[in-house]
Amino acid sequence: MLGGLLGDIWGGWLHVSFLWWRGRCARTGGRDDWMREAERYAIARGAHDAHLETFSFQARRCCTRSSATELFGQLDDFPPGHTKYYLRKKLTRRR
Repeated sequence: MLGGLLGDIWGGWLHVSFLWWRGRCARTGGRDDWMREAERYAIARGAHDAHLETFSFQARRCCTRSSATELFGQLDDFPPGHTKYYLRKKLTRRR
């Protein structure tokens, strides 16, 4: 297994619960492909926004590469010495 994405759609929002990958997959763009496919899937089912959480010791930079993704909150010292970040993105249909 190279990685994967798990999420759900509720109230017009896609929530990405888990996004994981092996190093090689991240270098080949697999992670970005999973996010784009999840967004397409969610849009087709009426979602208008997406949100996810990540931690300072994880790959926040990968999650905010798109300028459309915004940080809307953070929980400092969770766990101690780290920060939990809350991110959102407006979903739009691609042509």
